[in-house]
Amino acid sequence: MPTDPQAMMEELMRAEKKAHPDLTARKNAVAARLGTTKRTVERYLGGKLKRPQHAMREALEREVAKTWQPIVRNRARRAAAASGGITVDTRARSATTRP
Repeated sequence: MPTDPQAMMEELMRAEKKAHPDLTARKNAVAARLGTTKRTVERYLGGKLKRPQHAMREALEREVAKTWQPIVRNRARRAAAASGGITVDTRARSATTRP
């Protein structure tokens, strides 16, 4: 998951690309998700803003986590399918004694 605010904003823009092919509409959609303005999104994308305030930082992390988790899950599924599946090793130990 990206940690830099600019990279987080780029990830949100990538996530909105399918729903909003137009760049301006995409910026507006990201701004609506974060509760800010389109101009603020542009400033983060351009690197003008680098240290988000606490509320913005939380909103960025929350929204990026929503889009990032399906990517990680799909990557794990593809890796499992390519390697022949997922193997889980288990061990059991009985703590009972016989009289």
